[in-house]
Amino acid sequence: LSEIKHKLKSVSDNIFGNILESIIGAIYLDLGYNESKKFIFNQIIEKSNFSEDINYKSKILEWCQKKNKKIKFVNSKQKGPDHKKEYFIELYIQEKKISESWGNTIKSAEQKSAEIAIKIVS
Repeated sequence: LSEIKHKLKSVSDNIFGNILESIIGAIYLDLGYNESKKFIFNQIIEKSNFSEDINYKSKILEWCQKKNKKIKFVNSKQKGPDHKKEYFIELYIQEKKISESWGNTIKSAEQKSAEIAIKIVS
């Protein structure tokens, strides 16, 4: 579901919750409690990507502080109408561009750029 959710950004979170609830309910009705519990654990919990909950900006800021490196997020571009703007963030460490990313908000673009940077510097 997370892959589908990522591709269909305009679809409400409620729909994905309803789909998941329907799937689990169908498994419960057809196979019982134990099988639905196994499904939840094996297919959802173990395979979940909780990276959305990780604050990558905090992580890269902490990394730079530990390494005594200067970090800068630059909002260099914007596109789209006022009601649906997209922001382009470039992340620099020691004046060297490490990553860049687009996002629907400045915060989301910073998070994406920080996630890329963490993977590069780690």
